[in-house]
Amino acid sequence: MIRISQFPTNESQAPHLRLIRTPHTNPLHLYPTSTTWIGVYTHWYLGKTQPCLLPDPCPACEENVPTRWKGYLAAIISQTQEHILWEFPESLIPTLRPYLDEHRTLRHSLIIARRIKPYPTARIIATIRPAPPDIPSLPPEPDILRTLHTIWNLPYTPGQPIPLDTVLGPIHNPTRNNRKRP
Repeated sequence: MIRISQFPTNESQAPHLRLIRTPHTNPLHLYPTSTTWIGVYTHWYLGKTQPCLLPDPCPACEENVPTRWKGYLAAIISQTQEHILWEFPESLIPTLRPYLDEHRTLRHSLIIARRIKPYPTARIIATIRPAPPDIPSLPPEPDILRTLHTIWNLPYTPGQPIPLDTVLGPIHNPTRNNRKRP
């Protein structure tokens, strides 16, 4: 059903964060506004990244499309001051996790992410360190889960629980279909 209204309601006042992946041209300098990341098992399905819908019926799983864990973190791009949602691969967890364990938050850090070759699909590497003291004040932490539900056009329930593996990083889950396509 389409919702029609002459004026926006308060629920549409949530921050709309643009989804950014690490570019292949220049390094990305980020000041996280999230305390931690949220991870989602996804599929590359019908030409775009889509969440795995297990245990609900998942069309991608039914077609044996492999899953991939993707991390999502809200951040300010230092060069433009744009507030964005950064998507990163599971290969960055060994870099980000020790900092999170030591500082208990990613806020007030500086992440520099870049691709190792000038190709959009090249591997991503990153460094993380405390942010310099002169960074601008950070906005409140946005609701990443709500943003992802908006991007993927899924219903959202405020306060829904986040599974433990979304914070800790990918954990092998035998119920997930991780097989390659035949």
